[in-house]
Formats: sequence, C-alpha cells, structure tokens
Amino acid sequence: MRKSDEKDNAIPRLWKGGFLTLGNIRDVILVALLVVVTWKLINSEIKISLESFSFTDLLSVLLAFFAIALSAAFYFKATETSNRFYDNSYKFTKEMSEILGRIESGFGEKLKHIDEGYTGLREKFDKIPFDVKQAKEEEKKEEKHIKEQEKERDKIILDLMEKAKVADHEKEEVIKRLQKSSLELDRSKIELRRLQRRINSAESNIEDVSGSFINYLSEKIEGRFSSKYIDAPTRVLNRLFKQMKEERLLDDQDLLFMEHHGLIIDGELTTKGAHVYRRAIEKSI
Repeated sequence: MRKSDEKDNAIPRLWKGGFLTLGNIRDVILVALLVVVTWKLINSEIKISLESFSFTDLLSVLLAFFAIALSAAFYFKATETSNRFYDNSYKFTKEMSEILGRIESGFGEKLKHIDEGYTGLREKFDKIPFDVKQAKEEEKKEEKHIKEQEKERDKIILDLMEKAKVADHEKEEVIKRLQKSSLELDRSKIELRRLQRRINSAESNIEDVSGSFINYLSEKIEGRFSSKYIDAPTRVLNRLFKQMKEERLLDDQDLLFMEHHGLIIDGELTTKGAHVYRRAIEKSI
C-alpha cells in the first residue's frame, strides 16, 4: 500500500519541480514549431514578381496604408480627447467640492447664529400679550382711516376732473397728491390686514379656555340644538347666544368669565367665542 502511494505521488513531483515542468515543455514545443517554420521558409522558393504590379495597384496600396494611418490617428486622438475630458471633469468636480466645503465652513456658523437669533426673536414676540379688544379698536381706527383716505382720493380725482383745463404744472401737482394718497391708502390696508390676521389668530386659540367651562356650557345647552349648528356661522350662533342670555341660562359670573377670556365683546360672541360655542354644541349632542 505504501509503495503504491509513493508511485502515485512521483508524477506530481515530476511536474512541480525539475526540468519537465509544464512551462518548459510549452517553451520547447514553441521553439520547435518556430524552427520548423523558419526552415520551411528558407528552403521554399519564394518569387516576388513586379511585372504585373501597375500604378493602380500601387495607388490602392498607398490608399490602404493611408486609411489605416488615418484610422489609427483618429483612434489615438479620440482617446486623448476622452481622457482630457474625464480629467477636466474630475478636476472641476474636485474644485467645486472644495469651494462648497469652504462656503459651508465659512458661512455655516454665521447662518446658525442668524437662525438662533431669529428663533429667540420669534419667541419674544410670541410671549408678548395680545389684547384682542384693543386690537379690534385699532382695526376700527384703521378702517376709518382707510375710508378717509378713499374720500381724499375721490376728492383729488374730482379736483383733477374739474381742473383738466388748467396749466400743466397744476396737473402734475394734483397727480403727485393722488399718488401720495394712494400710497398712504395701501399702507393702511396692509396694516389693517395685519391686524385682522393677528385678531383671527388670537381668537381661534382656545387653549386658555378650560375644558370644564366647555363642559359646563354644553350642559346649559344640552338638548337645545341639533348637529347642524356645529358649522353655523357666527351671526347664527350670536342669535342663539342672545336667546340663552334672555332666558338667564348664564349668570353674570359666566358672562364675566367669557369677556375676560375674549369669548364675547359688547355682549356678542367673538371668533374665539363662536369656536368655543361650537365645541359646546358638539359635546351637548
């Protein structure tokens, strides 16, 4: 058994080391083939005759070599252009990445400070108490001011129509007055819209109204209203609220509480109060 194993292992060792390796055998075979081919070429009779080689054949050969050279030139030029394009693309991408990195490092911290400052400023404004009643008074003043400005504008237009035949410098003066009045009117309208937005925002926030008061109000109106009043407009809810007051379902303390929390002004429901009233109707159903 041991002799048979040594016999089987002898052949692999022969191929692994010594002269009879696969690489050496391959080289020997190639050299032999090369020698045979060379010997055949030397002993063969090769004749090159140019008797039948005309100018047309020469021109064809030259054109063939020229086409080969031109193709090679195009290939190498295209390869060079492609490599240059990819090199430029890589350089451009690298430079842009570096520039963006410098911009981020240079302005990132400043933008962060600006954002923190804006957040702090917004928090300060949010903490400022907002008086809805006073805002409504300012809203009325702005509406009155807007009406006055509109009257002034109409007056200026009438003056312009009456003085259409006057001198040019007077016309220019009237036009300037008209432009100034229009600008003041636009500013007043912007201020009025701003106040209205703040009023609507403040009145729609019922977080300061406790849930117990909404439950208390729902018990007062239980069984009186159907679900269609949940989405009723404020004027309809004011009519229902007036009936409640006439029937003495709410005492003076209730009305004082509602006025203190901005639910009613001058005995009528505000936008905030209407929102609370709808919640109470929804709970009472």
